[in-house]
Amino acid sequence: QGKKMIYKIDPEKKKEFESFNFKQAVKHIFPIFIPAIIFMDVIMGFVLADEYASMRPFIVYILLFSNLFSVIVFFISAFIGVKTVSSKLETWELSVEENYALLKNSIAATTVNFADFKKYKKTNDSITFYFRGIRRFYINWNCFYDSENLKSKLENIANKIGTFKRETVSAATPKTKVKLKSKFNLIFYIILGIVLIVEIIVNFL
Repeated sequence: QGKKMIYKIDPEKKKEFESFNFKQAVKHIFPIFIPAIIFMDVIMGFVLADEYASMRPFIVYILLFSNLFSVIVFFISAFIGVKTVSSKLETWELSVEENYALLKNSIAATTVNFADFKKYKKTNDSITFYFRGIRRFYINWNCFYDSENLKSKLENIANKIGTFKRETVSAATPKTKVKLKSKFNLIFYIILGIVLIVEIIVNFL
């Protein structure tokens, strides 16, 4: 069980990879995005009502328009983000060690420690491991070569949650303890910030 396994993404599964990660990113970020938009609506509603009393009947329409515009920008940005990270799938390599996994691609290398997993959820073609808070590690095994072997490996990891020891990685291994898809998180938190700024600007127009 402790043998190192290396899996590479199949470039021919690019559309499946993009579709899966787009859905996962939206599912992960949208629950954060919506409360932020509602909060901004409340704040901007009070501001506009005070500053433009004569336009009060139109404030609701202004807020609805800004919300729609922000949601459209969000989905477009999410689509572009996924397209960007999937541009060089042939460089992606997943190494599964005894107590942690390492992902290498053309942009960065990150590690995820199995000892940090708290629970998991499995579907027909993927599995999601949950950390504390909102952090997650999700992967679609169908996008990789030797997918059945990877599926078995991930299911074995899932069944052993709570038994992994915290391992000190070697000097050659990145020490950043982030989830496997941390790059997606960074992109979409940036998107969230941009959309909120757009929301503020539109509301003041």
